[in-house]
Amino acid sequence: MLRYAISDRMLYPGDERARQLRVVQQAAALALEGVDYFQLREKDLDEASLLQLTVKVRDAVQSSGARMQVVLNGPQHLAVQAGVAWHRSSTHSFDQACCSVSVHTLDDVEQQRAHASLLLFAPVFGKTVGPDLVHTGVGLERLRGAVERAAGTPVLALGGVTPQNAPLCLAAGASGIAGIRLFLR
Repeated sequence: MLRYAISDRMLYPGDERARQLRVVQQAAALALEGVDYFQLREKDLDEASLLQLTVKVRDAVQSSGARMQVVLNGPQHLAVQAGVAWHRSSTHSFDQACCSVSVHTLDDVEQQRAHASLLLFAPVFGKTVGPDLVHTGVGLERLRGAVERAAGTPVLALGGVTPQNAPLCLAAGASGIAGIRLFLR
């Protein structure tokens, strides 16, 4: 089972410096736990700050000796500059190959499967922001359909995945799970 953690520094207490440090620590800890991917998803940071944080996370993961791949959800040129993999949303041009891409419909899956190593299919069980449900889940049958349409490209379940429902995602054919809160340390 592939495990794909996604950062959200705003879930940590403290000032900006403390939150960024917690993200670096989180990545290093998850690397040692054997998590496969760590996506930096800090879209509100300016490019200089995002690049600096990405390099710190990359260095922490490399120093751990673990094999986790760092993935940047941000401008492709920053991923290249930092020497990490790139994640893009399904709204980007299809001809831009990447490590992972977010997909939300079966049509997205078909359009994106040839351009990414991984598809993050969401929201399976729903999407929350803080205590609020902002998108209801599409369910396990739709996840199963996404896996079928992916035609061999690994699909990871994202959105409301917990340790309790993760086995259901795998039974539906997902190659793994992805999440933010699921991997908080």
